[in-house]
Amino acid sequence: MNRGEWGVRAGRGRLLLIFGVVLVVLVGAGAAALALSDPGPAKRVCPSGELCGEPPKLAEPLRNLESYSSSTLGYSVEFSGDRWKAADQDEDSVVLESKEADLLLILDGRPTGAAGINSMIEDRVSSLRKRIFSLERDEDDDAQVLGPNVGYRDGTAQSYAGTIDTPQGARAQLAIVLMGASDGRVGVLATVVTGEQNPERRRAVFGRADSVLNTVTWKDS
Repeated sequence: MNRGEWGVRAGRGRLLLIFGVVLVVLVGAGAAALALSDPGPAKRVCPSGELCGEPPKLAEPLRNLESYSSSTLGYSVEFSGDRWKAADQDEDSVVLESKEADLLLILDGRPTGAAGINSMIEDRVSSLRKRIFSLERDEDDDAQVLGPNVGYRDGTAQSYAGTIDTPQGARAQLAIVLMGASDGRVGVLATVVTGEQNPERRRAVFGRADSVLNTVTWKDS
């Protein structure tokens, strides 16, 4: 493995944190401090095409339950404080950083019915294109979301792939899923981001995000 590949893998955790908190649709002011935080120890490098260690286990019960509630829109979400960290939040949005996987989950709310979800996705894609090189729809079968929903409300999902600069100067590949749903009054858009490229491990990582999205509840529901 050359030095550039090592830089991509070693910087990925910090890379995703920086990526999540600099999105202009979110909080903004507190993002700089988060971007400068300690990235932590580098993960062991996995040879290309091989699995390293065990994939994230999804069957364990949630412990140390925490929650976020939108003060303006009324939707809420629960997550395990042992598995997730609320890296940033405001009255409509929250950034959750996985403590166990290469994963960010960003929830963003907006007053809209189901017809407005596509507009939310389009706005997010436009924002992402300003920060991610060669952002394109990912049409691979492994990247498709079957039965998209948020908080058990049927929704819409699109998968994307692109590259972003790492702190080491190299570029890393990102897999991104945008999935949104509405209760008829409020729309919630989830942006799920990982640098994991192995299809099997990527499915497991996205499964972690899905388990959080299933806890979304809607005002007066």
